[in-house]
Amino acid sequence: MARKRTPSQPTDWKDEPAGTAATPPAGSNQLVLQPEEEVSERFRRGMGIRRMVHGHEHVDAAWQRASGDEQRMALEEFVTECVWGTVWARNGLPSKTRSLLTIGLLIAMNRPGDLRLHIRSAVLNNGCSMAEVREVMIHTAAYCGVAGAVEAFALSDEIAAELNLSDPRPYTPHRRKASGSA
Repeated sequence: MARKRTPSQPTDWKDEPAGTAATPPAGSNQLVLQPEEEVSERFRRGMGIRRMVHGHEHVDAAWQRASGDEQRMALEEFVTECVWGTVWARNGLPSKTRSLLTIGLLIAMNRPGDLRLHIRSAVLNNGCSMAEVREVMIHTAAYCGVAGAVEAFALSDEIAAELNLSDPRPYTPHRRKASGSA
C-alpha cells in the first residue's frame, strides 16, 4: 500500500518521527511516495529548506504538478532529499552564499527558468540584494561568457520591476588612471 503525504502542511514533515507516514484526511491534497520507502530525515530537512528558500506556493505547485505522475514524483522526491536535504543542508556555506553561487551556476548553464526562480528567491527569502545578485552576473561574465550575463541582467531588470525594486545602485564606470608621464 502506498504511503500518502501532504507536503502543503509543513508541520507534518518535521513533527513526525522518522520512518512514519501519516495518511492525510480524505479530500486533502494527497501525494504518494514510493510504497517501499519511508520518509527520511533528509527528506524532511530538505522540504523545510526548500520551502524556506522558494516559499510554500512554489513547492506546493511543484508537488501538485507531480501528483499522479510516477516519474515526476520520483524527481521531486530526489530533488527534495538530495538537493535540498543534503547539499543545501550542509554547514559549509550560509544559505545566502548558496543562493548567489546557484545563480552563477544557472547563468553558466543557460537555465533562465530556474535562474528567474533563484533570483526571486534569493532577493525575497534568502537575504540577497539585487546589487549582490548583479555582482554575481558581472563575475559570471568573466568566467562563463558575456552573453549569459547580459541575458541575466535583462532577467534581473524584469524581476526588479515585478518586485518594485529601484535600481540597486547607480552605475559608475571604473577607469584606470593613466600612469607615467606628467
